[in-house]
Amino acid sequence: SQEIKQLEAEKRELEEHAQDVETALILRKASDTAAQALSAQRYAEAAQAIQEYILQRDEYQHLTDRAKAYAGEYTVTQLESTQRALQQTLLQEYQKAVEDSNIVTLGTLTPLVQMVQLEQQAVELYLRFLKGILVQQLQNQNDNNTNNATNSNHGKSNNNNNDNKPPYVPMAKVYNIGVMVLRHHLPMVSHCLHRAAGDAAVVQLVHLQVEQAVIPMFQSYIESRQLPVCARNAQQVYVQLEDRYSSGGGGSVAMTGD
Repeated sequence: SQEIKQLEAEKRELEEHAQDVETALILRKASDTAAQALSAQRYAEAAQAIQEYILQRDEYQHLTDRAKAYAGEYTVTQLESTQRALQQTLLQEYQKAVEDSNIVTLGTLTPLVQMVQLEQQAVELYLRFLKGILVQQLQNQNDNNTNNATNSNHGKSNNNNNDNKPPYVPMAKVYNIGVMVLRHHLPMVSHCLHRAAGDAAVVQLVHLQVEQAVIPMFQSYIESRQLPVCARNAQQVYVQLEDRYSSGGGGSVAMTGD
Protein backbone atom coordinates (compact mmCIF):
# COMPACT_ATOMS: atom_id res chain seq x y z
CA SER A 1 0.00 0.00 0.00
CA GLN A 2 0.98 3.64 -0.25
CA GLU A 3 1.42 3.90 3.52
CA ILE A 4 3.91 0.99 3.60
CA LYS A 5 5.88 2.50 0.72
CA GLN A 6 6.04 5.79 2.58
CA LEU A 7 7.26 4.08 5.74
CA GLU A 8 9.92 2.21 3.81
CA ALA A 9 11.07 5.44 2.19
CA GLU A 10 11.29 7.14 5.60
CA LYS A 11 13.24 4.14 6.92
CA ARG A 12 15.74 4.39 4.07
CA GLU A 13 16.09 8.11 4.68
CA LEU A 14 16.79 7.54 8.36
CA GLU A 15 19.35 4.81 7.56
CA GLU A 16 21.12 7.05 5.05
CA HIS A 17 21.07 9.89 7.57
CA ALA A 18 22.53 7.63 10.26
CA GLN A 19 25.19 6.39 7.82
CA ASP A 20 26.16 9.96 6.96
CA VAL A 21 26.48 10.82 10.65
CA GLU A 22 28.63 7.73 11.24
CA THR A 23 30.79 8.57 8.22
CA ALA A 24 31.25 12.14 9.46
CA LEU A 25 32.44 10.87 12.84
CA ILE A 26 34.87 8.45 11.13
CA LEU A 27 36.24 11.26 8.98
CA ARG A 28 36.77 13.59 11.91
CA LYS A 29 38.55 10.91 13.90
CA ALA A 30 40.69 9.91 10.92
CA SER A 31 41.58 13.52 10.20
CA ASP A 32 42.74 14.26 13.75
CA THR A 33 44.58 10.94 14.10
CA ALA A 34 46.37 11.22 10.76
CA ALA A 35 47.52 14.80 11.33
CA GLN A 36 48.77 14.14 14.86
CA ALA A 37 50.47 10.86 13.93
CA LEU A 38 52.23 12.40 10.94
CA SER A 39 53.53 15.25 13.08
CA ALA A 40 54.88 12.71 15.57
CA GLN A 41 56.35 10.56 12.74
CA ARG A 42 54.13 7.63 13.67
CA TYR A 43 53.75 6.66 10.05
CA ALA A 44 51.94 3.37 10.60
CA GLU A 45 49.21 5.06 12.64
CA ALA A 46 48.90 7.87 10.11
CA ALA A 47 48.68 5.40 7.22
CA GLN A 48 45.90 3.45 8.94
CA ALA A 49 43.89 6.63 9.45
CA ILE A 50 44.35 7.67 5.82
CA GLN A 51 43.40 4.18 4.69
CA GLU A 52 40.12 4.47 6.60
CA TYR A 53 39.41 7.73 4.77
CA ILE A 54 40.21 6.14 1.40
CA LEU A 55 37.91 3.22 2.15
CA GLN A 56 35.04 5.53 3.04
CA ARG A 57 35.64 7.60 -0.09
CA ASP A 58 36.45 5.02 -2.76
CA GLU A 59 35.34 1.55 -1.69
CA TYR A 60 32.29 2.11 0.52
CA GLN A 61 31.11 5.22 -1.40
CA HIS A 62 30.01 6.79 1.88
CA LEU A 63 31.48 10.25 1.24
CA THR A 64 28.20 11.94 0.34
CA ASP A 65 27.68 15.70 0.32
CA ARG A 66 25.67 15.47 3.53
CA ALA A 67 28.40 13.38 5.23
CA LYS A 68 31.02 15.96 4.21
CA ALA A 69 28.77 18.75 5.47
CA TYR A 70 28.37 17.00 8.83
CA ALA A 71 32.13 16.42 9.08
CA GLY A 72 32.96 19.97 8.07
CA GLU A 73 34.78 21.17 4.98
CA TYR A 74 38.04 21.55 6.90
CA THR A 75 37.98 17.86 7.85
CA VAL A 76 38.06 16.61 4.27
CA THR A 77 40.58 19.27 3.24
CA GLN A 78 42.90 18.28 6.08
CA LEU A 79 42.59 14.60 5.19
CA GLU A 80 43.56 15.30 1.59
CA SER A 81 46.54 17.43 2.55
CA THR A 82 47.67 14.91 5.17
CA GLN A 83 47.43 12.13 2.61
CA ARG A 84 49.64 14.06 0.17
CA ALA A 85 52.17 14.88 2.88
CA LEU A 86 52.26 11.29 4.10
CA GLN A 87 52.67 9.98 0.56
CA GLN A 88 55.61 12.28 -0.02
CA THR A 89 57.23 11.34 3.29
CA LEU A 90 56.81 7.60 2.80
CA LEU A 91 58.09 7.81 -0.75
CA GLN A 92 61.22 9.64 0.39
CA GLU A 93 61.82 7.12 3.17
CA TYR A 94 61.22 4.24 0.77
CA GLN A 95 63.65 5.62 -1.78
CA LYS A 96 66.30 6.13 0.90
CA ALA A 97 65.83 2.54 2.09
CA VAL A 98 66.28 1.30 -1.49
CA GLU A 99 69.46 3.34 -1.94
CA ASP A 100 70.81 2.02 1.39
CA SER A 101 69.62 -1.56 0.64
CA ASN A 102 67.92 -1.50 4.03
CA ILE A 103 65.70 -4.57 3.93
CA VAL A 104 64.40 -4.00 7.47
CA THR A 105 63.07 -0.52 6.65
CA LEU A 106 61.62 -1.76 3.37
CA GLY A 107 59.83 -4.52 5.23
CA THR A 108 58.32 -1.91 7.54
CA LEU A 109 57.35 0.60 4.85
CA THR A 110 56.03 -1.72 2.15
CA PRO A 111 52.75 -2.50 3.99
CA LEU A 112 52.27 1.24 4.59
CA VAL A 113 52.70 2.49 1.03
CA GLN A 114 49.80 0.38 -0.21
CA MET A 115 47.58 1.92 2.48
CA VAL A 116 48.07 5.40 0.99
CA GLN A 117 47.87 4.38 -2.70
CA LEU A 118 51.58 4.39 -3.54
CA GLU A 119 51.76 0.83 -4.88
CA GLN A 120 53.01 1.68 -8.37
CA GLN A 121 55.84 3.90 -7.16
CA ALA A 122 56.76 1.33 -4.51
CA VAL A 123 56.91 -1.46 -7.08
CA GLU A 124 59.33 0.53 -9.25
CA LEU A 125 61.58 1.27 -6.27
CA TYR A 126 61.42 -2.27 -4.93
CA LEU A 127 62.38 -3.68 -8.33
CA ARG A 128 65.40 -1.39 -8.36
CA PHE A 129 66.39 -2.66 -4.93
CA LEU A 130 65.82 -6.29 -5.90
CA LYS A 131 67.78 -5.96 -9.13
CA GLY A 132 70.74 -4.63 -7.16
CA ILE A 133 70.64 -7.67 -4.89
CA LEU A 134 70.39 -10.09 -7.82
CA VAL A 135 73.16 -8.47 -9.85
CA GLN A 136 75.50 -8.48 -6.85
CA GLN A 137 74.82 -12.10 -5.89
CA LEU A 138 75.05 -13.34 -9.47
CA GLN A 139 78.31 -11.43 -9.96
CA ASN A 140 79.71 -12.98 -6.78
CA GLN A 141 78.72 -16.41 -8.04
CA ASN A 142 80.32 -15.73 -11.42
CA ASP A 143 83.54 -14.62 -9.71
CA ASN A 144 83.55 -17.82 -7.65
CA ASN A 145 83.09 -19.90 -10.80
CA THR A 146 85.96 -18.08 -12.48
CA ASN A 147 88.26 -18.58 -9.50
CA ASN A 148 87.36 -22.27 -9.27
CA ALA A 149 88.06 -22.76 -12.96
CA THR A 150 91.42 -21.00 -12.65
CA ASN A 151 92.42 -23.09 -9.64
CA SER A 152 91.31 -26.24 -11.46
CA ASN A 153 93.40 -25.40 -14.51
CA HIS A 154 96.46 -24.76 -12.35
CA GLY A 155 95.99 -28.09 -10.64
CA LYS A 156 95.85 -30.04 -13.87
CA SER A 157 99.64 -30.02 -14.12
CA ASN A 158 99.70 -32.17 -11.00
CA ASN A 159 96.51 -34.11 -11.55
CA ASN A 160 95.35 -34.91 -15.05
CA ASN A 161 92.02 -36.22 -13.74
CA ASN A 162 91.06 -32.87 -12.21
CA ASP A 163 88.48 -31.61 -14.72
CA ASN A 164 86.30 -28.53 -14.53
CA LYS A 165 82.92 -28.96 -12.94
CA PRO A 166 80.13 -29.79 -15.39
CA PRO A 167 78.07 -26.76 -16.47
CA TYR A 168 74.95 -27.76 -14.56
CA VAL A 169 76.76 -27.16 -11.26
CA PRO A 170 77.22 -23.35 -11.64
CA MET A 171 73.89 -23.16 -13.48
CA ALA A 172 72.16 -24.82 -10.53
CA LYS A 173 73.76 -22.27 -8.18
CA VAL A 174 72.35 -19.46 -10.30
CA TYR A 175 68.89 -21.02 -10.19
CA ASN A 176 69.21 -21.39 -6.41
CA ILE A 177 69.96 -17.67 -6.12
CA GLY A 178 66.78 -16.90 -8.05
CA VAL A 179 64.73 -19.25 -5.86
CA MET A 180 66.18 -17.75 -2.70
CA VAL A 181 65.31 -14.21 -3.80
CA LEU A 182 61.76 -15.21 -4.70
CA ARG A 183 61.32 -17.09 -1.44
CA HIS A 184 62.41 -14.11 0.65
CA HIS A 185 60.79 -11.23 -1.24
CA LEU A 186 57.81 -12.49 -3.24
CA PRO A 187 55.43 -13.16 -0.29
CA MET A 188 55.60 -9.58 1.01
CA VAL A 189 55.39 -8.02 -2.46
CA SER A 190 52.50 -10.31 -3.40
CA HIS A 191 50.62 -9.40 -0.22
CA CYS A 192 51.23 -5.65 -0.19
CA LEU A 193 51.78 -4.62 -3.83
CA HIS A 194 49.57 -7.04 -5.76
CA ARG A 195 47.23 -4.28 -6.94
CA ALA A 196 50.14 -2.83 -8.93
CA ALA A 197 51.14 -6.30 -10.23
CA GLY A 198 54.24 -6.23 -8.06
CA ASP A 199 54.34 -10.00 -7.70
CA ALA A 200 54.38 -10.54 -11.47
CA ALA A 201 57.05 -7.86 -11.90
CA VAL A 202 59.29 -9.54 -9.31
CA VAL A 203 58.99 -12.94 -11.02
CA GLN A 204 59.76 -11.39 -14.42
CA LEU A 205 62.80 -9.58 -13.02
CA VAL A 206 64.24 -12.72 -11.41
CA HIS A 207 63.58 -14.75 -14.57
CA LEU A 208 65.36 -12.18 -16.76
CA GLN A 209 68.40 -11.87 -14.50
CA VAL A 210 68.78 -15.64 -14.12
CA GLU A 211 68.40 -16.14 -17.87
CA GLN A 212 71.07 -13.54 -18.61
CA ALA A 213 73.43 -15.27 -16.18
CA VAL A 214 72.80 -18.82 -17.41
CA ILE A 215 72.87 -18.35 -21.19
CA PRO A 216 76.62 -17.52 -21.36
CA MET A 217 77.36 -20.64 -19.29
CA PHE A 218 75.35 -22.80 -21.64
CA GLN A 219 76.92 -21.23 -24.71
CA SER A 220 80.39 -21.79 -23.26
CA TYR A 221 79.57 -25.43 -22.62
CA ILE A 222 78.32 -25.87 -26.19
CA GLU A 223 81.52 -24.39 -27.57
CA SER A 224 83.78 -26.42 -25.28
CA ARG A 225 82.12 -29.72 -26.22
CA GLN A 226 81.89 -28.90 -29.95
CA LEU A 227 78.19 -29.71 -29.89
CA PRO A 228 77.52 -28.06 -33.28
CA VAL A 229 79.93 -30.58 -34.88
CA CYS A 230 78.19 -33.46 -33.11
CA ALA A 231 74.82 -32.13 -34.25
CA ARG A 232 75.98 -31.92 -37.87
CA ASN A 233 77.35 -35.48 -37.70
CA ALA A 234 74.10 -36.72 -36.21
CA GLN A 235 72.13 -34.98 -38.93
CA GLN A 236 74.31 -36.56 -41.61
CA VAL A 237 73.83 -40.01 -40.10
CA TYR A 238 70.08 -39.44 -39.94
CA VAL A 239 69.93 -38.40 -43.61
CA GLN A 240 72.00 -41.40 -44.70
CA LEU A 241 69.86 -43.80 -42.68
CA GLU A 242 66.71 -42.27 -44.08
CA ASP A 243 68.03 -42.61 -47.65
CA ARG A 244 69.15 -46.16 -47.00
CA TYR A 245 65.84 -47.43 -45.65
CA SER A 246 63.67 -45.45 -48.03
CA SER A 247 65.53 -46.88 -51.03
CA GLY A 248 65.69 -50.37 -49.50
CA GLY A 249 69.42 -50.56 -50.13
CA GLY A 250 72.10 -51.83 -47.84
CA GLY A 251 75.61 -50.82 -47.06
CA SER A 252 77.32 -49.07 -44.23
CA VAL A 253 76.71 -45.53 -43.04
CA ALA A 254 79.63 -43.15 -43.33
CA MET A 255 80.12 -40.41 -40.79
CA THR A 256 82.21 -37.36 -41.53
CA GLY A 257 83.42 -34.53 -39.36
CA ASP A 258 85.66 -34.30 -36.36
